[in-house]
Amino acid sequence: MNTNTGSTLEQEVKKTVESLIEHGTTYNVEKLNEIYDDSLKIVKIDELGNVEVLTKKATLDFFASKRTRGDEPLSKETVYNYVEADEHRGQVIVTRRMKMKDRPEKSIFSLHLEKKNGRWVIVRETAFVQPE
Repeated sequence: MNTNTGSTLEQEVKKTVESLIEHGTTYNVEKLNEIYDDSLKIVKIDELGNVEVLTKKATLDFFASKRTRGDEPLSKETVYNYVEADEHRGQVIVTRRMKMKDRPEKSIFSLHLEKKNGRWVIVRETAFVQPE
C-alpha cells in the first residue's frame, strides 16, 4: 500500500483531494466546479451491485441541492489508502464515512486526476458504497 506522499507530485494530488473533500463537505459548488474536470464521470456501485453514473453537472447539482436545503456539512473523516502520481496523472484511494443520502455509509473512492493547464483536476471517480 503506497501512502507515502514523499514526492512533490504525490503531495500535489493529495492536496487536490483534500481540497475536494473540504469543499465537498461544505457544498462549495463554485470550488468543486474548479476541481472537477468538465469530462468528469463518477461511477458509484452500492452493496447490491447497482451502478449509478454521474456527470459533472449532475454532481454539482447534487451538492447545490444539499446547500439550498441547508443540509448539515458532511463528515470529513478520511483515510488515505493509496497515493500515486507522475507528471501527468495521479490516483488517490480514500475510505470515507459520511451520510450522503438517507443513511450513514462507508465509501471507498478511487480518484483519478490529470494535470491540465498547470493544475490537477479530477477526471474520474469510482465509489464503492456500503451502509455502515
